[in-house]
Amino acid sequence: MCPEEEFYDLAADPFCTRNLAVNATYRSDMDALYNQMSSELLGQKDRRILGDVNYFENIPYVNAAQRDFYNRLQRGEKVKAGWVNPTDFEKQKLD
Repeated sequence: MCPEEEFYDLAADPFCTRNLAVNATYRSDMDALYNQMSSELLGQKDRRILGDVNYFENIPYVNAAQRDFYNRLQRGEKVKAGWVNPTDFEKQKLD
């Protein structure tokens, strides 16, 4: 099972194979980075942090054939998008 958070030491582990998020030693660093990110996103009025998570999937200028791409993909629909190659998709749904 994968932890909900990931935290890596890129200098020591450039391939991100050791998730440090499970180590309590790094909690204060993770909290500080989370607070910095939240502050930046709130300052930019980013719709995702303001609770409007579907905005980017449904903005008016999104091609209707690609609208709600992620959710449709998760339901098993074969959504065609010019910016995604067929080989980008997993053969099976990931849990």
